[in-house]
Amino acid sequence: MEQLQQDFRNRILNSPSDQYTIRDAGDRFFLTSAYAEACIRFHEMNIIEFQITRKSDDQVVFYLHFQLNDESHALYLLEQLIESLVHTGPVSTTRILLSCSSALTTSFFRTETQPDRAAAESAVHIHRGFFRSGSRRRKCM
Repeated sequence: MEQLQQDFRNRILNSPSDQYTIRDAGDRFFLTSAYAEACIRFHEMNIIEFQITRKSDDQVVFYLHFQLNDESHALYLLEQLIESLVHTGPVSTTRILLSCSSALTTSFFRTETQPDRAAAESAVHIHRGFFRSGSRRRKCM
């Protein structure tokens, strides 16, 4: 195993938190919070895969893979993964796609459909443009 990958693995293992637990499963680590589980998987050629799956509905809410070449960049991506993990809640996200040729009506409807964040029971994300719904990645086991 390359030294850079070993150093990165050690950084993960030595970053305990009261917001998640860390489990070493050989070629992958599992970081488990109250509502989600992150899988950090190590592949050949220093390819690292990040995935967060929400426990309540088994939905992949975060996915990223990259080649480990720069330790500082990899640590930044790890921080993003951990931040996403601890902020993943128990509710599913509602996604709304608005699309039109001029974007004038899309902007209007986006403004009109913004929920009152304090009253909303689930997260709502409104996208303009192309969106692929129903895409699921394989579960990282």
